Amino acid sequence: MSLTQKLSKLAPAFVIASVWITVYIGPGFASGSMLVGFFVSKSWLGVFVGPTLTTLFAASMTFCVMEFSRIHEAQDFRMLYDAVFGKYRYFFATLKDTSIIVSIFVVGSLSFAAGGRLLSEITGVSHMLCGAIIMIIISAMVLGGRWLLIRISIWTTISLLTVVIAIVVVALPTAWPKMLEYVGNRTMNETPFRVWLNIILFTNIMTAFTDAAIPLSRGVIKTRSDSIQAAVVGGILVLVATIGMNIVLSSGMPDIAKVQLPTLWVVTNIVDAAWLKIAYNIVAIVAIVTTLGNFLFGVLTRYQRVLDKKLPSLAGLRGRVLMLLIVSASAFYFGGAGVPVVAMRGYSLMGYINTPFLEIPMLIIISVSLYRMGKKKASSTLG
Repeated sequence: MSLTQKLSKLAPAFVIASVWITVYIGPGFASGSMLVGFFVSKSWLGVFVGPTLTTLFAASMTFCVMEFSRIHEAQDFRMLYDAVFGKYRYFFATLKDTSIIVSIFVVGSLSFAAGGRLLSEITGVSHMLCGAIIMIIISAMVLGGRWLLIRISIWTTISLLTVVIAIVVVALPTAWPKMLEYVGNRTMNETPFRVWLNIILFTNIMTAFTDAAIPLSRGVIKTRSDSIQAAVVGGILVLVATIGMNIVLSSGMPDIAKVQLPTLWVVTNIVDAAWLKIAYNIVAIVAIVTTLGNFLFGVLTRYQRVLDKKLPSLAGLRGRVLMLLIVSASAFYFGGAGVPVVAMRGYSLMGYINTPFLEIPMLIIISVSLYRMGKKKASSTLG
């Protein structure tokens, strides 16, 4: 098999991995506030241990969700939840809808706050006006549709990883000794309970992309092998990017825990390269709009079906425009709280809802279901 044929077989995996990357490396990651808040500022365990454990959980969830969605032909997260939870679906689906509403406010507000501040760094215009511009761009992407988002996600992933690698490579000579000191001293800035709690809550951030990946995976994930490869490829890319940034960010402790945009602080104070600062600002903005664009597309796909059925007057484009206006208005209102506040409080609240009540039960149920289906198929083949 030629190299071209081997790469073509990995194409579905790269599509889902690109959705994972662009949803994950969004406003929280790009600004650095998410990694500093949950990992780096808490303890030395956040540099390597936290990312490794949460990525393993997320990769397992990715395989399960992609494979179960493929088998049951789920078109959005509600259809997946109905298939997973059966007669208990109304309870879990209601809980999920509640979580999604919170997520919309959190991710939207964070995109407004972080995107507005980064665009303001480039233009010198008020960050509130820049935040409004960011929301307009995101809305246009969502209205552009599924295949537009897939193509943007692929190219954004390449750009994001390139800039992240550049930041890590350029900063590594300065950051490595300071990181070794931070980790070597077994630095604990919180109690062990709080440290591990934040690592557990971070699994929700790692798996948040699956809501967007379900509708975008239709016609892309066609086999069990595609589901496995998507989990492996996405997991490797996310883990490398996270640990690389954690190494650099941890070298700035404790000062870096006090700033609005930790990554920008790194680029300014550790890297000190004007070209990389410009590249970071541009790519970080792209990351932010792509993250919210993919996330909103997955969410709106679910609620558009409700509007089409319950309120025909808001079917199609009118319903999507109305929902985007509501999200933009809430982002404008809550985004004024600042990036670190929105990132920690919002993501923590989402984690308290999702991780124990939705993600862990769903992972267990899907794993058991897939095992039984595999065992049944093997028995029928032997028979």
